[in-house]
Amino acid sequence: MKKASDENSTFTDQLMQKLRMEYVSADERDILVYPETLAAKVMLDLDPQGNAPLLVSWGCVLELRQLARSICREDKDDRAEAMQETLFGRLQKRYPVKRGEFESYCLRMEMTLGERRANCTRLRNEAHTKMQHADSLEAETQDLLKRGLLSEAA
Repeated sequence: MKKASDENSTFTDQLMQKLRMEYVSADERDILVYPETLAAKVMLDLDPQGNAPLLVSWGCVLELRQLARSICREDKDDRAEAMQETLFGRLQKRYPVKRGEFESYCLRMEMTLGERRANCTRLRNEAHTKMQHADSLEAETQDLLKRGLLSEAA
């Protein structure tokens, strides 16, 4: 008997495959790739007549955008290959930028100085936030251990 989690994984794989096809097509011709556009094209493929209720359609588009963003960041199916090893370390092919109304993912070598600096700041802020979170979780863990509410046996 097929488990629901297996079925969900299969559906996610199918959506990712459709999004990747749209991404590859855009990647071959465009400096900027818009997750919103990838999501809209896949949604149109999934529901060409627009029969889904508006709220269902909107929920799908939001999830497709998230999946499209992950594809724009990864650039390939294999995460290890998604980052390009350069003289300067591991870099993505595309980075998020805001040009116009929507966020897009721009080829690294086409980013402006301001876009590069904004991405560096964003990445540092994300790292700092994660370190603070890790420190808080560790502090709580130590407190729980001291109070005997958590066992080191597990």
